[in-house]
Parts: sequence; structure tokens; C-alpha cells
Amino acid sequence: MLSMKKLLPFLFCVLTASFVSAQGTSVPAKPVATQPAPVEILGLKETTHDFGKIPQSRPVTYNFEFKNNGKEPLILENVQASCGCTTPEWSKEPVEAGATSTIKVGYNAAAEGQFS
Repeated sequence: MLSMKKLLPFLFCVLTASFVSAQGTSVPAKPVATQPAPVEILGLKETTHDFGKIPQSRPVTYNFEFKNNGKEPLILENVQASCGCTTPEWSKEPVEAGATSTIKVGYNAAAEGQFS
């Protein structure tokens, strides 16, 4: 028969092993919901325009065409230029879904020099 001195360490090892193996169970991970790709509501035909060499103090304009790719009418509330020499003009009327419109951009080269 096993003595108590040998039985206690054996039981301790068995119980420890059972506790450790019981901790190894994992909870199944929740599936991650995939987000649909964002829809570009305002589709610009082009985002830049090169006016080339412009005579000083002679204003030039260019119309940027865009399309409303959304499902509802689109109203442009504000269009901002990066400097005072560039002036945007746009319709304040709603652009229906699937329709196109323009943003007229004026540039006045009042000062000499290169701009970017």
C-alpha cells in the first residue's frame, strides 16, 4: 500500500494537472462584422487643373465636373479655396442622385511669381 507521504504529492500533481487543463478551454471568438466599403458620394471627374502660363492680372476660369453618386439629392453648402486668388462658384440647388453639376473655379494672377 502507498504511504501517505507518497500519496499526497501524487494527488497534488493530479489535481494541479486537472486544474491547469481545465483553464485551457477557450471561448469561441465572436465573428467580426465586416463593414462595406465607403461609397464616394461626390465623384469628381478630375481633382486638379493646370492653367499653364497665365498673363498677370488676367483672370481665368475652369469648370470642375462632379457627379452625385449618392441615393439622395446633394447640396453643396460650402466650397473653399486655399487662397484669396482662387474663387469657387457653385449652384446652391440640389444635385439629384446620379446627376452631374460643376464647380466653376476662377483664378486671378494679380501678383507675379509661381504658385502651387
